[in-house]
Amino acid sequence: MSESAASGAYRRDPNVDFSYFPDPKKRSAAARSRNSVSRDAESRVDRGSGFDGDFAEGRCPGETGSATIGKRREARAPGATPRERAEDNRPTSRKRSKKKSKEVLERSLGILLAAVAVAIVATGLFFMLPHLLRITRVEIRGAEVMSRSEVIAASLLSGNEYFFSIDSDRIHAALLASPRIAEAVVSRRFPNGIRMDIRERKGVAAIFADVEGRTSLVQFDVEGVAFAFGAAPSASAVSKSEAAGTKAGVPAAGARPVSRIDLPVLSGFRFKDFRLGTRLPSSLLPLLSSLAEIGSTAPSLLAAFSEIRVVKTKFGEIELLLYPLHHHIPVRTGADLNESTLRSIILVLDVLATRVPEDAVEEIDFRTGTIVYRSKEGQSG
Repeated sequence: MSESAASGAYRRDPNVDFSYFPDPKKRSAAARSRNSVSRDAESRVDRGSGFDGDFAEGRCPGETGSATIGKRREARAPGATPRERAEDNRPTSRKRSKKKSKEVLERSLGILLAAVAVAIVATGLFFMLPHLLRITRVEIRGAEVMSRSEVIAASLLSGNEYFFSIDSDRIHAALLASPRIAEAVVSRRFPNGIRMDIRERKGVAAIFADVEGRTSLVQFDVEGVAFAFGAAPSASAVSKSEAAGTKAGVPAAGARPVSRIDLPVLSGFRFKDFRLGTRLPSSLLPLLSSLAEIGSTAPSLLAAFSEIRVVKTKFGEIELLLYPLHHHIPVRTGADLNESTLRSIILVLDVLATRVPEDAVEEIDFRTGTIVYRSKEGQSG
């Protein structure tokens, strides 16, 4: 059959280049195969098989790229059947599947390595954290009299505490339970430290108290709290009314005496079951406050008196009986003691000593605006 007869028997496809097939028989076979493929594609479009969308967008069925139908057809071998055309797409799908599997494998491997790293770090921390978080650094601020070991002992730290298990409130309460500490602030310092800021009590007066059968001098602060045992400031500071038959300044058994103090000595108190931490009545707080103020501005005025005896009248009022250090005449005043009153008392004592024998004067009364002295014979001056 000639080339013209073969082309007349079948519809010529303009998309097929018959120049590739010099043999007329092969060109006729290619034309028949191409016409069959075109009819098959048209039938699929009629049945709504999904190829119409691909053709409408200029793509071959099953192709997601931007290649045109002509380019896709040129890539296929001439005379390919629909089955062969479907097989042409399999390498691309396999590549995508392999790529996806590779990504999943890499992701799984990354997760596994991360889990192993976390496990290693957790194991290291499990063995290292107890040593890193153990409290080994203790910072103490505000301690002027108390030693470092005394503050740590008062805080009840055992040395086996850890950062996250330490109880700051418990340590705070333990510090405040110490009679020497007035205020305390406890804070943790990561990873193995703790800081304790304290304010120690400062004595404003000393009082003799019987402790376990012995008479001891005890320091009291401005709040009226007994916080420390102390030695008598001098032999003359021993209470004239309580010195007989006592050993002044001897601390009780087990008590730690402190250095010699220079505080006014108060007397006229009786304690039952005395211990450090005992508080004076609130009615004496104004007196303690006055002593603290005078002690900070003019301590020499307080040093001029060996004893200040507190006397309660039958009406429940408080009076003070001052015993001068260099005179033998006691002075009675009200509970309001200040620097001006002490200066006036010292001036009157010096003047009176030059005019009247001290043995003839029983006491000087400063309770009223008029200064009165009483002689031992019952006469007033």
